[in-house]
Amino acid sequence: MIPEEQAIEIVLSAAQRLDSEEVPAGDAAGRALAEAVVSDIDMPPFHKAAMDGFAVRSEDLLHSPATLRVVGEIPAGVFPEFSVGPGEAARIMTGAPMPEGADAVQMVEKTSGYDGSTVEIYKSVAPREHVCLKGEDLTAGQEVLATGRAVGPAEIGILASVGHSSVRVYRAPEVAIFATGDELVAPEERPKRGHIRNSNSSILSALVRAAGGRPREMGIVRDEIDSLRQAGREGLTANMLLVSGGVSAGQYDLVAQVLDSLGVRILFHRVAIKPGKPLLFGAKNGTLIFGLPGNPVSGLVTFRLFVEPAIRTMMGLRSASMTRLAGILDEDLQKKPDRTWYMPARIRSQDGELRVKVLDTHGSADLGGFALGNAMLVAPRKVSLIPAGSEVTILVGGDFAD
Repeated sequence: MIPEEQAIEIVLSAAQRLDSEEVPAGDAAGRALAEAVVSDIDMPPFHKAAMDGFAVRSEDLLHSPATLRVVGEIPAGVFPEFSVGPGEAARIMTGAPMPEGADAVQMVEKTSGYDGSTVEIYKSVAPREHVCLKGEDLTAGQEVLATGRAVGPAEIGILASVGHSSVRVYRAPEVAIFATGDELVAPEERPKRGHIRNSNSSILSALVRAAGGRPREMGIVRDEIDSLRQAGREGLTANMLLVSGGVSAGQYDLVAQVLDSLGVRILFHRVAIKPGKPLLFGAKNGTLIFGLPGNPVSGLVTFRLFVEPAIRTMMGLRSASMTRLAGILDEDLQKKPDRTWYMPARIRSQDGELRVKVLDTHGSADLGGFALGNAMLVAPRKVSLIPAGSEVTILVGGDFAD
């Protein structure tokens, strides 16, 4: 049994970033850029008005108010074919190109308005006031997004603005998933005596999608050497294989034996955490293999702590998606000092502090109880009592947030 810090170090050392592919820019959300993106044009591509109002020569307004002759109108999307001379102004809309001769815009609220052939400007303006200058945001050839940048809505907008309808990103790993156990039946079946529905495959598929991976569900595999070996062989064709159940020390927990027979190098088996102690991790020919505990909460916790960082690393993303925060514990917490405990908690803001209440559950099979939390409290190894009022570490993000 190894500490979780050592386990995550082993996982991340084995997780290799995948190669890249070109995808439509709109499909790149949640992925990491595999190349730098440069602008093909200046942004803005011309001097433009930042306000609705009048394009003017600032020197004509050194003494205000001043009356100017209106020589034209410039809506957005129309480049002016006229210029503004001494004593003149042009009606202009936000985003419209500035006419030759004008060096500032006065907003319409500080003028006599749009009616008539003249306009009275009530207040002077400084040169370039209310004007967005050509290239002030970006210049042609400038790098706007660096390699490795995670793509979100803002980045997709930037891609569109610099002419990228497609972009090269690191591939999302294919993740094969199967659950083991003679007691399992499909979710659509009504369980007979001694059977339970397979919820783990559904949970893991949802978690893989949320992490950015591509799940490949393989269904239920019986607790038989041949069945497990066949499923294992098929699962090893993916970038990652998740096996739910069969990794503890029972007579029918055969996963470690089968993986070893398939040439998987087992890098660790059992981690000093609760829940999730039986976690197994191995690798073969670039495929990462996780043997996850069969209890749903154990599987969920070990996925968030170990599997998700591996998926994100393979995608070229920052490995941590959950955020560590400090909070104040509401009540005394007692635990055995053998392992680090990850416990469901509710957090709330109170008097400028983040207060943390640990939730009661019925163990690592109580998925419903765990789902009531909006955070996980991290109770350190070698600690048996955390008094009320102590500062504690909590993890938030993903499933563990309102």
